[in-house]
Parts: sequence; C-alpha cells; structure tokens
Amino acid sequence: VMECVKALYNSGKAADVWFYRDSNGNEVDLLWQDGRKIMAAEIKAASTFSMSFLKGLERLRKIMPNFARGTLIYTGESMELSQGIAVRNFIGAAGLLAPAGVPGESTGQ
Repeated sequence: VMECVKALYNSGKAADVWFYRDSNGNEVDLLWQDGRKIMAAEIKAASTFSMSFLKGLERLRKIMPNFARGTLIYTGESMELSQGIAVRNFIGAAGLLAPAGVPGESTGQ
C-alpha cells in the first residue's frame, strides 16, 4: 500500500487513496477514483490463489454502483475473472493506479 502511495507522490500526483472495511470483516486495501469510477485493489502475500481473497472486492462491487474495476495482487499467476475483477502477480501490477489503464498492462513502449 505504501509503495503505491510513494509512487503517486514521486510522480507528482496526489496520493488520494483510501481503504474499505465494514462490520462484517470485509475489507479492501486500496481504493481510488478515476473520474467518477471507483477502482480497488486487494493485496495478499500468498502464491496460491483462493476465492476467499476476493470477498472484500465482491462486497464492494455489490454495494458501490460506480465500482469499475477490482484487482487482486498476489505472488501467484495472473488471470482474468468476470465482473470487472482481475488477478495480477505483484510484478505485473506496477501500472495499477494509472487512470483508465488495465492493471499491470504496459503501454507497449
């Protein structure tokens, strides 16, 4: 989380990120806005994917009408899931906070 904040700060952008947690234990590590859309990322220190990692992202998607994209970042394999949620290896998540970009995708440069 702090690495994302530092990257934003060092690029001259406001580090306007926050987190989500509710009384049922659902939580998401990073939330930020891209225009009117809400983007979110959950970060796990695991190499094996588990559907339980998506609990907070799924809850957020259900309660926020302007939820646009959720990303799980971990040390395992990247994959695409349905409903606006992606799973990315932490190495491929460098562009996560780029506006309107796909998390972890390069610009082709």
